Amino acid sequence: MIRVKLADLVPGMVTASDVFTTEGRFLLPAGSVLTERSIRLLKAWGLVEAVVDHDGPLPGGHDGRDADPRILAEAREINKKRFMHTNPYHPAIIELERLSAVRRAGYTAEGVDSAAPFDDGAKRLQFPKNLSVELQPINLGRLREFGLRLPTLPAVFDRVNEIIMNPKSSAGDIAQVVSKDSGLTSRLLGIVNSAFYGFVSKVDTVSRAVAIVGTKQLMSLVFGISIVKIFERIPADHIDMRQFWRHSVACGITSRIIAGYKQIQNTERLFVAGLLHDIGRLLLYHLWPEHALYVLNLSRRDSRLLYEVEREVLGMDPAIIGARMAEQWKFPFLLESNILYHHSPGASHNLLEASIINLADVLVNAMEMGSSGEVFVPPLDEAAWNALNISENLLTVIVDHTDRQLDEVMDYFFPESAEGET
Repeated sequence: MIRVKLADLVPGMVTASDVFTTEGRFLLPAGSVLTERSIRLLKAWGLVEAVVDHDGPLPGGHDGRDADPRILAEAREINKKRFMHTNPYHPAIIELERLSAVRRAGYTAEGVDSAAPFDDGAKRLQFPKNLSVELQPINLGRLREFGLRLPTLPAVFDRVNEIIMNPKSSAGDIAQVVSKDSGLTSRLLGIVNSAFYGFVSKVDTVSRAVAIVGTKQLMSLVFGISIVKIFERIPADHIDMRQFWRHSVACGITSRIIAGYKQIQNTERLFVAGLLHDIGRLLLYHLWPEHALYVLNLSRRDSRLLYEVEREVLGMDPAIIGARMAEQWKFPFLLESNILYHHSPGASHNLLEASIINLADVLVNAMEMGSSGEVFVPPLDEAAWNALNISENLLTVIVDHTDRQLDEVMDYFFPESAEGET
């Protein structure tokens, strides 16, 4: 008896237990012989695995058997360093390490420089041995100084929020405010028409987008786009900004996908939380570059997690900086909380949502979808995994969904950058 991913099921296998949907609907009894039709049924209901009576190796190449053994071994050797801070016996970490190794081996076999889609892990782990710098204490008052130079966000956000809170408002009222910003409108409609939603017919007006997506959901997207527009131009000498935002967008997409599986309403809210979870680190790179360079080098030289070094050297986690900005800008409380507790979800008042961001961050780091500066895979919080109560086999599906959406959503969030790369 073994749990088998849906992708590895083949006709002729026999179910070892009753099969139910995630909502508890009965589908197949134990002892059923799977057919192509029954496997399609399981896929249609969104299942990711089934318990079957099966001995011997599984069919298909989902475990990396199609990869060159030498290349796969090299990928796993790199992963020993990258995953050194995680629990190697945790089923979710085992699955993520496997997926990561297969992905890296695939890129190598195709002759693709791993530094193209993401930095080379082996090269990134070699840093100077001697570090000597005297850092001045961080003055959080500069956050207010920084925020006062950004009046556009409150104007857009507050006006749209005011309309949404008015029971007499309509989709046309929201569209009128959003449409005044052509850049915001273009990005918003681009995302609505992308694989992020997968609508069959094109949505060509903001009012139509409001009607289909929903006011609160659209509000979350407007909020996320507005924030990114402000921060995308921040210079940072010690971080690849394209990779920073790739990591952030991937974390947002992954958070939204997980939230969907947990049947959370307004999954766009989780997208924005994932998108902005490292915004405090970006402010650190911008306002205190000497501190940022020091902790980056120290983390990599000593093979320590970046946020642990930040806490030790700076006396705070950049998540605190991000949460302070969220408070200053009057972000929704849940968003502020998810930014603050994404490394420690057990301390959050909303364990489920903070756990989603925690898993998304671990997954995106494991799969090397961009980088916010961390070169190691952060540990998966045990309380977070238990709170989510999902199967490790779902991780393959989540990675696939994120992969399908990431490049397209990145291009809509950063159209100028995309054009510059062509």
